[in-house]
Amino acid sequence: MRKLLYLSLGLLLLMACAGGASADGLLSAAEALMDERPDSAGLLLDSVDVSALNEEQSARYALLHTIAAYKNGASVGSDEAITRSLDYFTLHNDRQRCAVAYYYRGIVRLYCMEQPLTAIRDLRQAERLMGEGGATDLLNNRLVYEALAEGYSRTGDYRRAYEMTHRAVLQRQVEESQTVQRLNERIFLLMGLSVVLALLVALCLWWYRRRMERFAVIIDENAHQIAQYRCEIEQMEQSGEAGREQIAALEQKIAERQERISGKLHIGAKLYDGLRQQKSIDATAYDLQCLLDYFALLKPKCWHSWETRYEALTPRQILFLILQDDLGFGDESIGRILQLKPSAIRSVRSRIKKRER
Repeated sequence: MRKLLYLSLGLLLLMACAGGASADGLLSAAEALMDERPDSAGLLLDSVDVSALNEEQSARYALLHTIAAYKNGASVGSDEAITRSLDYFTLHNDRQRCAVAYYYRGIVRLYCMEQPLTAIRDLRQAERLMGEGGATDLLNNRLVYEALAEGYSRTGDYRRAYEMTHRAVLQRQVEESQTVQRLNERIFLLMGLSVVLALLVALCLWWYRRRMERFAVIIDENAHQIAQYRCEIEQMEQSGEAGREQIAALEQKIAERQERISGKLHIGAKLYDGLRQQKSIDATAYDLQCLLDYFALLKPKCWHSWETRYEALTPRQILFLILQDDLGFGDESIGRILQLKPSAIRSVRSRIKKRER
């Protein structure tokens, strides 16, 4: 959060130097920074063109400039500027800013002008308005009670000073309790996010394991078939009944099974993963056939349903069905992957429709 505020400050300062930041934006940024970084807020206020401000902006500027000067230890010898600000907020019934203005005019009168009696009247008004409008980013009840305690102490009213000190202590305890509560809420949120993340990781691992198990089954089936073909070849060679052509045919089947295990599945899996990531495809006829063989092994139910529903689909038409029915992509994504125009997509879909049994 602090890094974000500092970045915003830097951008606003650059924009202010270039004449691109609005007065409202600078005032709002200064108000946001005032509590934790009053020095940075003061820099923003120094970049404001005071002559170009309207009445409302002038009132906000006077209030924030007084606050920044006090917080940064600058001399505040007069309450005229903040009094004009207070008059404006009172006229427009802005209770929260009125409370802030009363409080800081009281602070100026108490600590800078040595007028504790008038300061107490302002602080009491701030307390009343706080009860009606609630706390703001610039003011809370504890600050008011602490200032009142100091004011009563300077006038010799120690009973009320003690009462205000006690209220300030109670308010600090409330604030600490609220801080702990917010911290606990964030911890619970992080724990919840950690649980969700752990579940997602577990789900991904489960899906990967299922996929690997399916590949293992495919490899085992092909390995078993290869072993069976080799046994048949050995039996034929021992018996001398089979011709060379039959043995060559079985050897060709063995080679095809071995190629399916090693090459085709790898190519098909790579192409299918690319489709899932919506990458455009520019595959050769062999690569496309590897993709279809891989998909048939990966999702046999889907493949069988297409074989049952359609008749003599071309490889490109099956690829279109994979994108549309299996991966659920819309026309825009399909067009980008297959490099097809909308009219071509409608044409492919029409031709597939004609292939229905």
